[in-house]
Amino acid sequence: MKNNQASLLPLLAIACLVLLLSSCARGVRWETAEALHDDAYIPALKAQVQAMFPDEFQVFHSAIVDVRGREFLMDGYVLHQPGSTRIRATNPLGGTYFDLTVAQGTVEFSELNIGLSESRLTSTVARDLSRLFSPNLSGGWELLQLPDELILEQTVDGRTRRFVFDSYSLSWTGYQEGRDAIDYELTMSAFASGDAHSVAAPALIEIRDTRQRYTATIRAAQLRRR
Repeated sequence: MKNNQASLLPLLAIACLVLLLSSCARGVRWETAEALHDDAYIPALKAQVQAMFPDEFQVFHSAIVDVRGREFLMDGYVLHQPGSTRIRATNPLGGTYFDLTVAQGTVEFSELNIGLSESRLTSTVARDLSRLFSPNLSGGWELLQLPDELILEQTVDGRTRRFVFDSYSLSWTGYQEGRDAIDYELTMSAFASGDAHSVAAPALIEIRDTRQRYTATIRAAQLRRR
């Protein structure tokens, strides 16, 4: 009997590991929120998203990016103007990792020296730029409430999208999407104050994508108007 139990231990350990990994791959379950039947808030919240970043700006940043277990330390800048967003990422020790521009749904690379494919960067970094600086707010949205947050939620073809706001300031603080669970999440915090030349914008942006096995922690300097 003891021998049988001992032989089962490795199998149980493997089963537990498989369950743990599958749980991580599925992401975090959606938090149940209360529906608010007050559509008057919806235009104001959409306006908060659209006003987060000016039409033209430049911001320098540093980042730690992990793509399927490969970690990169990056410096660089983002240059945004109507219709396009460019990001240049450099190695702190010298050299350029990549230089790409997202314009009207297309991605163009002027440099690529990071050891990752164009398709991988398109589905991660370029996708993040679109989520942040060209968010899609078309279609119908439902207004939800959590204890400290307001949420705009939309479900299309079984996939749910949520824009998250601080319930007191109404500031846009995050974005989530997924099916049965959240598999992509973007959060913004540490908002810096603005002045005549800079904009009050998040100094810390964190991104987690369980399907792509991708995370990014981005620290941004003051966002400068152009």
